[in-house]
Amino acid sequence: MQKTAIQNPTRSRTGGVSITTTTEKVLSGALIATIIIASVVIFVVIRKIPSVGRIRAINCAVYADAACTIEVTEIDWGTLSPGDLAGLTVYIKSIGNENFTMTIHSEQWVPVYADTYLTLDWNYTGVLIEPNDVVPTLITLYVDPTIAGVDTFSFLIVITAEAVPTE
Repeated sequence: MQKTAIQNPTRSRTGGVSITTTTEKVLSGALIATIIIASVVIFVVIRKIPSVGRIRAINCAVYADAACTIEVTEIDWGTLSPGDLAGLTVYIKSIGNENFTMTIHSEQWVPVYADTYLTLDWNYTGVLIEPNDVVPTLITLYVDPTIAGVDTFSFLIVITAEAVPTE
Protein backbone atom coordinates (compact mmCIF):
# COMPACT_ATOMS: atom_id res chain seq x y z
CA MET A 1 0.00 0.00 0.00
CA GLN A 2 1.37 3.41 -1.01
CA LYS A 3 1.85 5.98 1.78
CA THR A 4 2.26 9.53 0.47
CA ALA A 5 1.12 13.06 1.15
CA ILE A 6 -1.67 14.87 -0.68
CA GLN A 7 -1.91 18.64 -0.58
CA ASN A 8 -5.14 20.62 -0.90
CA PRO A 9 -7.62 17.97 -2.11
CA THR A 10 -10.43 20.54 -1.71
CA ARG A 11 -10.43 24.23 -0.87
CA SER A 12 -12.51 26.32 1.45
CA ARG A 13 -13.06 30.03 0.89
CA THR A 14 -9.84 30.99 2.62
CA GLY A 15 -7.65 27.93 2.79
CA GLY A 16 -7.04 24.40 1.73
CA VAL A 17 -7.52 21.07 3.33
CA SER A 18 -4.68 18.61 3.07
CA ILE A 19 -4.12 15.04 4.09
CA THR A 20 -0.89 13.72 5.47
CA THR A 21 -0.41 9.99 5.35
CA THR A 22 2.30 8.37 7.37
CA THR A 23 2.91 5.21 9.24
CA GLU A 24 5.41 4.93 11.98
CA LYS A 25 6.12 1.75 13.77
CA VAL A 26 8.19 1.82 16.88
CA LEU A 27 9.42 -1.35 18.45
CA SER A 28 11.97 -1.43 21.16
CA GLY A 29 12.73 -3.70 24.03
CA ALA A 30 14.17 -3.39 27.45
CA LEU A 31 15.85 -6.16 29.33
CA ILE A 32 15.82 -5.96 33.05
CA ALA A 33 17.76 -8.47 35.06
CA THR A 34 16.94 -8.78 38.69
CA ILE A 35 19.11 -10.70 41.07
CA ILE A 36 17.37 -12.14 44.06
CA ILE A 37 19.65 -13.35 46.80
CA ALA A 38 18.41 -15.94 49.24
CA SER A 39 20.22 -19.10 50.15
CA VAL A 40 20.67 -19.57 46.40
CA VAL A 41 21.29 -16.88 43.77
CA ILE A 42 18.34 -16.75 41.37
CA PHE A 43 18.33 -14.74 38.18
CA VAL A 44 15.00 -13.40 36.94
CA VAL A 45 14.90 -11.96 33.47
CA ILE A 46 12.00 -9.74 32.46
CA ARG A 47 11.50 -8.65 28.88
CA LYS A 48 9.39 -5.51 28.46
CA ILE A 49 8.36 -4.79 24.90
CA PRO A 50 6.66 -1.44 24.34
CA SER A 51 3.91 -1.50 21.77
CA VAL A 52 2.37 1.31 19.79
CA GLY A 53 -0.23 1.41 17.10
CA ARG A 54 -3.30 2.98 15.69
CA ILE A 55 -6.79 1.79 16.49
CA ARG A 56 -8.94 1.69 13.41
CA ALA A 57 -12.66 2.00 13.35
CA ILE A 58 -14.00 -1.52 13.58
CA ASN A 59 -13.66 -3.34 10.24
CA CYS A 60 -13.11 -0.23 8.13
CA ALA A 61 -10.29 1.99 6.92
CA VAL A 62 -10.29 5.59 5.66
CA TYR A 63 -8.55 6.50 2.40
CA ALA A 64 -7.80 9.68 0.47
CA ASP A 65 -8.46 8.13 -2.94
CA ALA A 66 -11.27 6.09 -4.49
CA ALA A 67 -8.86 3.24 -5.28
CA CYS A 68 -8.17 2.95 -1.52
CA THR A 69 -4.39 3.02 -1.81
CA ILE A 70 -3.59 6.11 0.30
CA GLU A 71 -4.68 5.71 3.90
CA VAL A 72 -5.67 8.87 5.79
CA THR A 73 -3.84 9.29 9.09
CA GLU A 74 -4.29 13.04 9.58
CA ILE A 75 -6.39 15.86 8.19
CA ASP A 76 -4.90 19.36 8.09
CA TRP A 77 -7.74 21.87 7.80
CA GLY A 78 -5.37 24.73 6.96
CA THR A 79 -6.17 28.33 7.86
CA LEU A 80 -9.87 29.01 8.31
CA SER A 81 -11.85 32.18 8.95
CA PRO A 82 -15.04 32.80 10.91
CA GLY A 83 -18.00 31.48 8.91
CA ASP A 84 -15.91 29.08 6.78
CA LEU A 85 -17.05 25.58 5.90
CA ALA A 86 -14.12 23.35 4.92
CA GLY A 87 -14.70 19.93 3.43
CA LEU A 88 -12.77 16.85 2.46
CA THR A 89 -14.02 13.72 0.68
CA VAL A 90 -12.62 10.51 2.12
CA TYR A 91 -13.33 6.94 1.07
CA ILE A 92 -14.36 4.56 3.83
CA LYS A 93 -13.79 0.93 2.93
CA SER A 94 -15.11 -2.15 4.65
CA ILE A 95 -12.07 -4.33 5.31
CA GLY A 96 -13.82 -6.90 7.45
CA ASN A 97 -16.36 -9.59 6.85
CA GLU A 98 -19.36 -8.05 8.64
CA ASN A 99 -22.00 -5.53 7.61
CA PHE A 100 -21.91 -2.32 9.61
CA THR A 101 -23.10 1.25 10.00
CA MET A 102 -20.99 4.15 11.28
CA THR A 103 -21.05 7.14 13.57
CA ILE A 104 -18.62 10.05 13.85
CA HIS A 105 -17.66 12.26 16.76
CA SER A 106 -14.73 14.38 17.89
CA GLU A 107 -12.71 14.36 21.09
CA GLN A 108 -9.56 15.68 22.76
CA TRP A 109 -10.04 19.26 21.58
CA VAL A 110 -7.17 21.69 22.09
CA PRO A 111 -8.03 24.19 23.34
CA VAL A 112 -10.78 22.36 25.25
CA TYR A 113 -13.42 24.98 24.39
CA ALA A 114 -12.71 24.97 20.62
CA ASP A 115 -15.64 22.63 19.97
CA THR A 116 -17.91 25.48 21.10
CA TYR A 117 -17.00 27.24 17.84
CA LEU A 118 -15.97 24.40 15.50
CA THR A 119 -18.48 21.80 14.28
CA LEU A 120 -17.48 18.50 12.71
CA ASP A 121 -20.02 16.78 10.46
CA TRP A 122 -20.30 14.40 7.51
CA ASN A 123 -22.76 13.40 4.82
CA TYR A 124 -22.92 9.68 5.67
CA THR A 125 -26.61 8.82 6.04
CA GLY A 126 -26.47 5.51 7.88
CA VAL A 127 -26.57 3.26 4.81
CA LEU A 128 -25.54 -0.35 5.49
CA ILE A 129 -21.93 -1.00 4.49
CA GLU A 130 -21.17 -4.53 3.35
CA PRO A 131 -17.78 -6.29 3.05
CA ASN A 132 -15.51 -4.65 0.43
CA ASP A 133 -17.86 -1.66 -0.04
CA VAL A 134 -16.24 1.75 -0.52
CA VAL A 135 -18.33 4.73 0.60
CA PRO A 136 -17.27 8.24 -0.50
CA THR A 137 -17.94 10.49 2.48
CA LEU A 138 -17.63 14.25 2.81
CA ILE A 139 -16.27 15.32 6.22
CA THR A 140 -16.82 19.00 6.99
CA LEU A 141 -15.64 21.47 9.61
CA TYR A 142 -17.71 24.62 10.19
CA VAL A 143 -16.24 27.68 11.92
CA ASP A 144 -18.82 29.67 13.88
CA PRO A 145 -18.80 33.35 12.85
CA THR A 146 -18.56 34.36 16.55
CA ILE A 147 -15.40 32.33 17.22
CA ALA A 148 -13.13 33.94 19.81
CA GLY A 149 -9.97 32.90 21.61
CA VAL A 150 -9.01 30.13 19.19
CA ASP A 151 -5.91 30.81 17.08
CA THR A 152 -4.94 27.19 16.46
CA PHE A 153 -6.75 23.95 17.23
CA SER A 154 -6.44 20.21 17.14
CA PHE A 155 -8.78 17.31 17.83
CA LEU A 156 -9.34 13.66 17.06
CA ILE A 157 -11.96 12.49 14.59
CA VAL A 158 -13.42 9.18 15.76
CA ILE A 159 -15.25 6.99 13.26
CA THR A 160 -16.94 4.03 14.88
CA ALA A 161 -18.29 1.11 12.88
CA GLU A 162 -21.02 -0.94 14.51
CA ALA A 163 -21.69 -4.44 13.24
CA VAL A 164 -25.18 -5.13 11.91
CA PRO A 165 -26.18 -8.78 12.10
CA THR A 166 -27.16 -10.40 8.81
CA GLU A 167 -30.63 -11.89 8.66
